[in-house]
Amino acid sequence: MTANHVTAQDEVVDICRDLIRIDTSNPGDHSGPGERLAAEYVAGQLAEVGLEAAVLESHPKRTSVVARIEGQDRTRPALLVHGHLDVVPAPDEGPVRVEVEYRVDPLQTDAFVQAIRDLEPIRRRDGAVTWAVYQDPGRNGRYVESFIVESWLEHLRQHERATVGDRTVQERIRRFHIAGAPPSVTHLIAANFRTL
Repeated sequence: MTANHVTAQDEVVDICRDLIRIDTSNPGDHSGPGERLAAEYVAGQLAEVGLEAAVLESHPKRTSVVARIEGQDRTRPALLVHGHLDVVPAPDEGPVRVEVEYRVDPLQTDAFVQAIRDLEPIRRRDGAVTWAVYQDPGRNGRYVESFIVESWLEHLRQHERATVGDRTVQERIRRFHIAGAPPSVTHLIAANFRTL
């Protein structure tokens, strides 16, 4: 690329670089940031070349972009070009630390701690190798459940293994959460320093 001449390859690199900078991580449980910002970016790029795009959500924050380019020969079948805006971890990546943050009324902390203890055998049965609940001494009523599973695939299997009884326990614990939004869930995958 020269100062006065931008090649098509340079433009593709810039677009890819911009897209990579947008966090679209998708842990599989709708707790990620979603694809909306990436979808709006792609729709903007399409608009720059005169294509009208629709930005659609199948679930809050799960966003797709749809655009149509008319073909020249209407006797030919349509061609669908499809791609993903989200980024999903590889199944064997791990170990994975899952953290669930709760905000609890300080008058209810004893009952909350008693209730959340019921999650330990469920998490361990479903593959957790460690499990603990931490309280934040700097923020009264803030508790973080933390557990580690061996891989991303093992964590996804935890969702599949949940029984009706497990969901009842989880709902009972969530009732202690006083923030306006659901408890915050964070997924952390161990860095593989050999490949960095």
